[in-house]
Amino acid sequence: VCSVVVIGELDWSPAVHEQCLSADTEVLTPDGFKTSGQVNVGDIVYAFDCNADLIKETLVTNKVDRPLSGDEFFLGVKTKRIDFKVTNQHRMVVRRKRRTTKGTCRSKWEFVEAQDLLQKSRRYIPVSAYENAKGVDLTSYELRFIGWFLSDGCFQNNRQSVSIFQSEHQPWNADIIEVLNGCDMQWYMWQRPTKYGRMNNYSIPKDIGPRWMDDDRKSLEMMQAAGHTDAMIAEALNRSRLAIYKKARSLRLGERKKPELERRGSRGWRHLESYLDKDFSLLLNDCTRDQLKWLLHGFNMGDGAKHPHDCMKITGCNKTLLDRVQSLCVRRGYAANIFTRKSKTKADRYAYDIFISDTTSEACLPPITKPNAIQRIPAIDGERVWCVTNQLGTLITRRNGKVAIVGNCAGRIARDMQTDNVVVYFLVADSGSDPVIADVLGLKLAQSTGIVDPNKDLVEALQVDEKRAHRLAEWYLNQIHDKGPRYAETIAAGPAPADAAIPDEGLAGQMTLFEGVGGGSEGDGHVRE
Repeated sequence: VCSVVVIGELDWSPAVHEQCLSADTEVLTPDGFKTSGQVNVGDIVYAFDCNADLIKETLVTNKVDRPLSGDEFFLGVKTKRIDFKVTNQHRMVVRRKRRTTKGTCRSKWEFVEAQDLLQKSRRYIPVSAYENAKGVDLTSYELRFIGWFLSDGCFQNNRQSVSIFQSEHQPWNADIIEVLNGCDMQWYMWQRPTKYGRMNNYSIPKDIGPRWMDDDRKSLEMMQAAGHTDAMIAEALNRSRLAIYKKARSLRLGERKKPELERRGSRGWRHLESYLDKDFSLLLNDCTRDQLKWLLHGFNMGDGAKHPHDCMKITGCNKTLLDRVQSLCVRRGYAANIFTRKSKTKADRYAYDIFISDTTSEACLPPITKPNAIQRIPAIDGERVWCVTNQLGTLITRRNGKVAIVGNCAGRIARDMQTDNVVVYFLVADSGSDPVIADVLGLKLAQSTGIVDPNKDLVEALQVDEKRAHRLAEWYLNQIHDKGPRYAETIAAGPAPADAAIPDEGLAGQMTLFEGVGGGSEGDGHVRE
């Protein structure tokens, strides 16, 4: 197995040796799916451990962002479940067979190049997996209540109450009542007419205060008539000034209409306040798979299609909410894809559908006889590609809302059975064209992995000069000009004969050694001069 490689010429670009994703592909991080400009060396991404079948957090050790090379081409697949677009030599994570959904008689995950799948059939790629989670200290009813809040709930009365709305004719009203009673919450239900029929409004207070008895009401009226302030009355009746103000106002305007239904529970919703976020509280990322099932149940009852199929279809306009739900689903073994609807809402907002399925965590590549089988995709002039590297060698990607787990970029030094690090030596002359070419190709940038401190808060983002061809041409013309007309005539006369004598000065100057210690890639490692 190769452990040392010496590269003696610089007429290549290190970026060509990195297989990449299309520019519109995102990778999953703890902060959601991110594009190339949002991920840098030292950041954390989620990756798939092929040996343990687990999703884990891992550190980005290298990043590539470059134009598509002339000897590369795109390969991709677009189906209802998956959508990926990678360079032809990009590593893919596949298995050959999957006999049962329980996992028996399955083959192991393996890495293959995308171009090796062109003539293959019945290959499966992962679209989700499990991540170890500690769980949240919530009951199934409380998780369902949070799901109802995310879909049909809102804050009211300056965040002093939560309301959940549902049409009177819908059978899902029974589920709301079951959840509220299961949470042992105090709640009231009022009805109001709308042009679509009567609407039920389930109101849950944040806190529960002492009930107003007849004697309390009489004492309030007598103290107000005597000219006492709200503060004095609140102290006498052992209530808050806000409670005194509200009760006095209701007495002046007449008692509020009694609700159609009510239940005197032991508490309000204050204990769930940190979990009630319409953008999906990040505390819910600790949910286990079983807990996520109850959360999705409430979410689906509010905004879901509620069809009898195994796949949930939930519609909403909050893209942040759906992105976070998709991220959590993928990390809990649910297949989840997001689609943007063609038509907007009446409020001129985009609407999205998220499809969630717990029946399988893999997707089958279409057979070669199908028109949507993996195939070559034409590239656009100037199209860019990118990728990042991590220790697990995989990435959780998303393209057009569809998730697929693929390999990350790896240099061509990487081979099967290569378990040890590869030491790469780049021989660069101090004079001649080597310093210019090394600078133009971003050699030191490609070798910067080992000297980046992952504990630092700030990693400087460096970019290779896009005018590298102009710089090479300018250097070449300057060399001709500096050596005078005679040298220019020699260049115009063409190459020297094969038996021409070599000048005494020998090779172009003293050689500089760049030593790279990498994980099987020419673009990984330290830089030393």
